Amino acid sequence: MSSKKKLTELIWEMPEQLHGLGLAMSTIGEYMRGSSWIERFHAERGATCFDRNIMTEYPVKIAA
Repeated sequence: MSSKKKLTELIWEMPEQLHGLGLAMSTIGEYMRGSSWIERFHAERGATCFDRNIMTEYPVKIAA
Protein backbone atom coordinates (compact mmCIF):
# COMPACT_ATOMS: atom_id res chain seq x y z
CA MET A 1 0.00 0.00 0.00
CA SER A 2 1.28 3.46 -0.89
CA SER A 3 2.10 5.89 1.90
CA LYS A 4 1.05 8.78 -0.34
CA LYS A 5 -2.29 10.42 0.29
CA LYS A 6 -4.58 11.09 -2.59
CA LEU A 7 -4.87 14.73 -3.53
CA THR A 8 -8.58 14.76 -2.73
CA GLU A 9 -7.80 13.59 0.83
CA LEU A 10 -5.29 16.41 1.27
CA ILE A 11 -7.79 18.94 -0.03
CA TRP A 12 -10.48 17.74 2.38
CA GLU A 13 -7.99 18.12 5.27
CA MET A 14 -7.00 21.67 4.28
CA PRO A 15 -9.75 23.65 6.06
CA GLU A 16 -9.02 22.10 9.45
CA GLN A 17 -5.27 22.49 9.03
CA LEU A 18 -5.53 26.10 7.87
CA HIS A 19 -7.95 26.94 10.66
CA GLY A 20 -5.42 25.48 13.10
CA LEU A 21 -2.87 27.94 11.73
CA GLY A 22 -5.22 30.79 12.61
CA LEU A 23 -6.42 31.67 9.12
CA ALA A 24 -9.83 33.32 8.76
CA MET A 25 -12.68 31.35 7.22
CA SER A 26 -12.78 33.77 4.27
CA THR A 27 -9.11 33.08 3.56
CA ILE A 28 -9.65 29.35 3.88
CA GLY A 29 -12.49 29.65 1.35
CA GLU A 30 -10.10 31.28 -1.12
CA TYR A 31 -7.60 28.45 -0.67
CA MET A 32 -10.37 25.90 -1.23
CA ARG A 33 -11.47 27.58 -4.46
CA GLY A 34 -7.88 27.49 -5.70
CA SER A 35 -7.52 23.84 -4.81
CA SER A 36 -9.94 22.80 -7.55
CA TRP A 37 -7.52 24.13 -10.17
CA ILE A 38 -4.65 22.19 -8.60
CA GLU A 39 -6.75 19.02 -8.53
CA ARG A 40 -7.78 19.48 -12.17
CA PHE A 41 -4.16 20.18 -13.20
CA HIS A 42 -3.06 16.91 -11.60
CA ALA A 43 -5.97 14.97 -13.15
CA GLU A 44 -5.03 16.22 -16.62
CA ARG A 45 -1.65 14.57 -16.06
CA GLY A 46 -3.11 11.34 -14.71
CA ALA A 47 -1.96 11.92 -11.14
CA THR A 48 -4.17 11.22 -8.13
CA CYS A 49 -1.53 12.08 -5.52
CA PHE A 50 0.14 15.44 -5.01
CA ASP A 51 3.24 15.67 -7.20
CA ARG A 52 5.81 18.44 -6.74
CA ASN A 53 7.04 17.98 -10.31
CA ILE A 54 3.56 18.65 -11.65
CA MET A 55 3.27 21.71 -9.44
CA THR A 56 6.48 23.15 -10.86
CA GLU A 57 4.65 23.27 -14.21
CA TYR A 58 1.51 24.85 -12.72
CA PRO A 59 2.54 28.54 -12.68
CA VAL A 60 3.84 28.27 -16.24
CA LYS A 61 0.53 26.78 -17.40
CA ILE A 62 -1.49 29.55 -15.74
CA ALA A 63 0.71 32.34 -17.07
CA ALA A 64 0.66 30.99 -20.64
